[in-house]
Amino acid sequence: FRFFEGLNKIFMALILSIPKLANVCGILLLLLTLFSILGVSLFSTSHPGETFDEHGNFKNFVSAFITLFRASTGEAWNYIMHDLSKTAEDFWHEGDWCAPDELFEPEDPDVWTILNDKCLIENPISCTP
Repeated sequence: FRFFEGLNKIFMALILSIPKLANVCGILLLLLTLFSILGVSLFSTSHPGETFDEHGNFKNFVSAFITLFRASTGEAWNYIMHDLSKTAEDFWHEGDWCAPDELFEPEDPDVWTILNDKCLIENPISCTP
């Protein structure tokens, strides 16, 4: 029955490490929450790509949190990074379109009217430089 003594020590070490694991999970949850909020504010209107689609995006907090959790496990984080680093020219060469930053020049007083006529005020599709 000496086998049970060794197993008991391993089990006690596991039980004693649970509060420390809860602290690590709490910090991870805090970081994912903060970066989800930041991701929504930066990338919520970004043009979808191959991986940056309806399953992985930053349109709201929940989908941003899931996308960041997915990226933290190593699943397709580099594809999401490449989708978000595309410029307007990259989308143009692919045969798609997005609203470049030059479109939102504040000097032109007719910009709001032009953007509203093209439905870019209510449904913005911005390029992410």
